[in-house]
This record gives sequence, structure tokens and C-alpha cells, in this order.
Amino acid sequence: MNYSTTAEILKTPENRMTASAPRRNSAEAGTPSVLTLTAWYAVAWMSLSNAIGVGLAVLLLWPHPGRWLGEWSYGRWMPVHMNTQLYGWASLPLVAWLLRIYEADRGELARWSRAALLLWSAALALGSISWLDGHNSGKLFLNWTGYARVFFPLAIVFLWCVLAAALAAHWRHPKNASRAVRMAKAGGLVLLLMVPLAIYVAASPGIYPPVNPASGGPTGASQLESVLIIVLILFILPYGVSRRAEHGKRWIVTSWVAFATEALLCLSLGRHDVSNYRPTQIISLGSLLLWVPLMPAYYS
Repeated sequence: MNYSTTAEILKTPENRMTASAPRRNSAEAGTPSVLTLTAWYAVAWMSLSNAIGVGLAVLLLWPHPGRWLGEWSYGRWMPVHMNTQLYGWASLPLVAWLLRIYEADRGELARWSRAALLLWSAALALGSISWLDGHNSGKLFLNWTGYARVFFPLAIVFLWCVLAAALAAHWRHPKNASRAVRMAKAGGLVLLLMVPLAIYVAASPGIYPPVNPASGGPTGASQLESVLIIVLILFILPYGVSRRAEHGKRWIVTSWVAFATEALLCLSLGRHDVSNYRPTQIISLGSLLLWVPLMPAYYS
């Protein structure tokens, strides 16, 4: 083959793409991508958590084997089951989404992203050991106490540092050329930095959630607050997976106005022990029905 023939082959679109594509070194060639690794971590935690859930269900139907567990009773396995579902299976896809948005899943930062995933799972494993040993704050999904209460927020801080480094490295990337995009990502980092602090403070045994004295369960205000957090996640999620269509803007505006109104209602109710028989608590719970038709309209 002469030089001219070779030059013509190199000019084809396929070869131009190959030549322009970033090469992976031999050490990275056999390693899975960060997003693939995150998916495997999530599936592993889901499998473990579901297996524990099946075991707990069996104990409800047939309590006798519970005697064989000794101190590792039903009450100690329950927080392991619930928290590995939330912080493992449910949370790791959101972590992958953040790594993708901030472009921390590629280049030199990919190895630090893998370390953040490993540290996250290690913190969850240490928390599980802590709960099985009887160390528990007694709060639903905030059972962190002792060394686990420190280690898990630190794992989140490490992840935050990786995201911040990725934003700094890609600050002038064409995807971040818009000032609005830069400000949105920077503002997102500010909000994310509050998460580990919020978990550490909320898990404190000295801080108690509002309780309905009539039932011992949550108040209407706390239920509204929990649902609004989920609604906010559902509001943001579409922007990470697709482009918004030009039509339907009025439903998006209506949804955000409703969310702001509900947030003001939640703030006005306060956080204190109160009966759900009060009209304000009934209104707070009844207002949640608004999202039954509004959320599908938002997604349309």
C-alpha cells in the first residue's frame, strides 16, 4: 500500500473519528466506566437489601428462627434493610447523575470518582455494622450515630470535592460556555455542600422530629415537608436526561408556583408536636392531592 492510499483511508469519517477520539491507556482499557461501576454498586446494594427484606418478611410469618439470630434481631436488621435501600440502591443512581452532569466520570478525575464510590459504599457498610451492633439514633433513615455519623458525611464531602474539581477543570468547556449553566452548576455545589452537614445535624439524638401526640406518628407538616423534597427531585430529574420540549411551558410554570406556595405553607406550619386533628394539619395533608394531576402534567 503506497502513501497516497494510506492518506485517503485516514481521510474517511470513521478514521477521523478514531484519530480524534481520546485514547485510553493500557491501565484503563480493562476497567469499567464510572457510570457502569456505579450501576453495579447500586444493583449490589439492592440485591443485599432485598435479601434482608425477604428474611425480615419470613420472620414476620415464622418468628421462631429469630431466636437463632441472638442479638442481631429483627429490630437491628430493619435499619440495615431500609438504609441500604435508600443510601445504596436509591441514592447511587443520583450520584452517577451528578458525576455525569459535572463531567467527573472521564479523564483523570475518573479514578477519583471511583474512589468516591468506594468510600460511599464503605461508609454504608460501616453504618450497617454499627446498626447490627445496636448503635442507632432511633430516627428513620437517620440512624447514623457514633463513628458512622462522622464517616458517612465525610464520604459525601469527598464526593463533593470530586465534583468541585471537575467543575473547575471544565469551567471553560463548550458545554459550560453559557453563564447560566455555570451559575447553575456552581449553585448546585453550594446546595450539595449542605447535605453532609444536614445529615450530621439531623442525626443528633438531641434533635427530635415533630410528633403527633394522638398517634405517635409524623405530623401533617412533616409529611408535607418530606413529599416536597421528593417533588423537587422529580422536578429537576428531567433536565438531566432529556431536553425540554417547547410546548407545555405553562404547566411547568404552574407546577413551580404550586411548589412555592406549598413550601410557604410548610414554613408557616412550623416544626412542633401537634395533632393532625387541627385544620392546618388537615389542609397540609390535603394539599398533597394537588400533585396527583399536576405531576403528570409537568412531565407531559
